[in-house]
Amino acid sequence: MNNNIPFLPGGLEQYNLLKKNVDLKDKIILILGFGAEQIALQMTAYAKAVIIAVSTNEELLATRLKMSGKPKISVRLMSFDVTDFSDEAVDVIYSQGALSSDIRNKILKELHRIIKPDGTLCSGEVVSLKEESPQFVKDIWDRSGMNCLFISNLEKNYTDKNFNIVSSKELNFTLKAYYNAAAEIIKRGMKNISPEDLKVQRKVVNQLQHEVHAFQKLGGNKYIGFKTLILSKVVVNEEE
Repeated sequence: MNNNIPFLPGGLEQYNLLKKNVDLKDKIILILGFGAEQIALQMTAYAKAVIIAVSTNEELLATRLKMSGKPKISVRLMSFDVTDFSDEAVDVIYSQGALSSDIRNKILKELHRIIKPDGTLCSGEVVSLKEESPQFVKDIWDRSGMNCLFISNLEKNYTDKNFNIVSSKELNFTLKAYYNAAAEIIKRGMKNISPEDLKVQRKVVNQLQHEVHAFQKLGGNKYIGFKTLILSKVVVNEEE
């Protein structure tokens, strides 16, 4: 596995799409979720500050150890639907797979609150490629606590929450490399993984075992996809 490529669905393609559409110079950037450390490091070449928000103590410890001494980067523990940011505090919010959950809409409401009026939300989500997924795919997502939308409904879900679509891209092709990397980690039995990553990666890999089997052996590639959206904020007049 290439250490310069984040171990996330979408690989580097999502970040490349963001850079193509948004000037990151002197921006305050919030990254949601564990695993995007390589992207955070690249962002520091442009950004004023990069904040990584994670949701568990294990993720907090692992991320802080890896980012220790890195300029411009801070790591915080918080619930994504109830953050500790003030209104309109962030220029760019970056999520690569962190919003595919049952509380997606609550999170989007919170992100709308904390993003600046001229800010950008870059969100990539695991999606269903079929309107009705087979039971083995549903079981995998239920086991992982994921609520994945049908790909054709993804954009509307965001526009209904007061965001405009600036750009979008289907990144289904990145999943083969992602699951191949997961299979490689599973095969080598968690060897060569740093101690700070071990607890978090063990949990991730346990979840991924079923996904890898489904994707590689059961034809899951026909049903599981990934799509990234670049969005601007719709400023809502509260008096309306």
